[in-house]
Amino acid sequence: MRELTKEEKDIIVVSNLKCGNGLITKRGKPRKRSMVSYNAFQKPVCKKTFMLDNDIGRSALESLVDHFKQNGPLPRKHGNVGKKPPQAVIYDDVKRVVEFLQNYADTYGIPQPAAPRGSDNTPPIYLDSGKTKLTIHKEYIESCREAGVRSLQRIAFCEIWKSCLCHIRIASPRDDVCATCEGHRKNIMKAIEESEK
Repeated sequence: MRELTKEEKDIIVVSNLKCGNGLITKRGKPRKRSMVSYNAFQKPVCKKTFMLDNDIGRSALESLVDHFKQNGPLPRKHGNVGKKPPQAVIYDDVKRVVEFLQNYADTYGIPQPAAPRGSDNTPPIYLDSGKTKLTIHKEYIESCREAGVRSLQRIAFCEIWKSCLCHIRIASPRDDVCATCEGHRKNIMKAIEESEK
């Protein structure tokens, strides 16, 4: 039973169930509890033996019995099949985030002359190190509120940033783009190399 899929297992379990005395009483009222008989190899067995034989738990069996009483021997479908979650990210949301980040980088970013020694050919654009992704996300939320459109949560915002615009980065002290600092860093490296000689 364990190597079967969930749907196959459900069909086998339902095929071994028998619901007696209907869903309506003699007086026409809905029956609150109807009798269920369990079969194994076409012989009646107790509930515990049936559960053990079919490798199924109590709550799963009860939900299968309820489904069988209401719908007959049809396979079950999950309630969310075909529904899209309300927080799902759609193409327009991604496009809005990418446009916001590109405009933000054009306004506040410091473009670098060439790509670093690495895999991509896109030169990096450094944003001010005083800003964080959280503060940029707050500005994004504010711009969405002004435009009257839906905004994304911070995690989705950062994931889109990382996957679509990985060349836009927040500058760290190591990525300092000041020419004077870069010259000092090179002089320090030369001094270290000379002292090792």
